[in-house]
Amino acid sequence: MGFRNLNKPGYFNQINTGIGAGSGEAVSKNADRIQALRAAYANTAPPQVISVISSEIESSSNIRVEVTDKGKVILVFGNRQETDTKVNELIEQRNEARARKDFTESDRLRGVLAQMGITLRDFKDPVTGEPKSEIVQ
Repeated sequence: MGFRNLNKPGYFNQINTGIGAGSGEAVSKNADRIQALRAAYANTAPPQVISVISSEIESSSNIRVEVTDKGKVILVFGNRQETDTKVNELIEQRNEARARKDFTESDRLRGVLAQMGITLRDFKDPVTGEPKSEIVQ
């Protein structure tokens, strides 16, 4: 018997993700549980099994477990909507700093985002040539 959800690559991703301040520690602390949760989803385990594993993760670190439609497991600290708003504000501030060529501020903001579990990829817009940033998933 093999994995049943091969069309969901996130289930087989070895990189764990967290969003929000303090998420890095929780991701490290729960690495084995996250792997067990991915395996449970990949093998279409009963909802009760998935619920137990998710509850173990959530209760151990006061976080919420989210699973994307591609099967990626994300640990979320705090209110997701507030966190997303803050992340978007920081990315915009960083883009403005890069446009001013204030790379010290740009790097500082990248560090703040990294502490929140957000990794950025910088690139130039192929049409306009403008510098852009996107969140690496």
